Amino acid sequence: MNSSYEKKKTYLSTIKTKIFEYIKTSRLSSWMVAGVFLLLGAWYSSKTIPFFSSVITLFSLGTILSSASWINFVFDKELDTHAGEDIGFFNYIFPREMLIVSTIFSISGLIMLFCINYFAFYVGLMIVLISIFYSCPPVRLKIHPPFDSFANALLFGTLPVLLGFTLSGNYFLTQEILVLLLLSGLIVGCYYILIDIFDIESDREYGIRTSCTILGLRRAINIALILFILSIAISFFSLEFFLPISIPLLSCLPFFILIKIKNDIETIAKTLSFISFLWTELVLGCLFIFSKSILPLIISILVIISASYFFYVYIFIIKKSKMDKLH
Repeated sequence: MNSSYEKKKTYLSTIKTKIFEYIKTSRLSSWMVAGVFLLLGAWYSSKTIPFFSSVITLFSLGTILSSASWINFVFDKELDTHAGEDIGFFNYIFPREMLIVSTIFSISGLIMLFCINYFAFYVGLMIVLISIFYSCPPVRLKIHPPFDSFANALLFGTLPVLLGFTLSGNYFLTQEILVLLLLSGLIVGCYYILIDIFDIESDREYGIRTSCTILGLRRAINIALILFILSIAISFFSLEFFLPISIPLLSCLPFFILIKIKNDIETIAKTLSFISFLWTELVLGCLFIFSKSILPLIISILVIISASYFFYVYIFIIKKSKMDKLH
């Protein structure tokens, strides 16, 4: 009896650990950023954010992007090991299992989008295919610059906006929507280049070519700043139309200049985290005011909770661990 109870307890403990590791590796912060672009697409397509269809579409986007993250982790296992990244989750989840779960999540997300409409399904399918081509050999776009930057711009910016656009049921792309698709790609491309800076040394040592390994630190920052300023310029193309985007972009400009002036890795990491949080919260705040929908407010609260958790982890776990090592 006790043996059976212990086995059941161990099994439940293993399941809980697996679920925690899957959540940890799903990169929820990336999904939230993509979700903001989805809401922008929904708002600009019809000046409303339909609650239930938006929730289903956000959830399906989350399952697809989580799947993309797991695929990336599997095919980056050796690279991440070389770079000293934490891949302890593979102690609990086998790569083959992660690929199977990834497939299940992708299919589930596509089924949900199919229930929305055919156009949403096709956009979701594009996201799935690009995420596979991005991580998986023999294509592996992430080691073929500048396609690594283009793929990220599509996955987390342009295609989520297009996915939000499908919720209106009106599939006629106006000039403003086309500009919005370009603008979202530029914003994410700028962010991706700055994020990729942290992997320049490890990627070069491993022999991998990315946009940043070719550009180098200073030129990568310059290109990112140019893309950011271009985004601001485009957002002023029709100020009234792009107001929920131009205000957050202008608010973040001083912090981009800080990255340009003080371009050490630690400053870039902290400043970029703040920029991401500030931009996301300001866009969601604007959408809440303009749309009168509660959904941007809910996402905003989730972002704050997520940021608070990571801040807690950094202050009370990572920083404490570093101090303990010093002593």
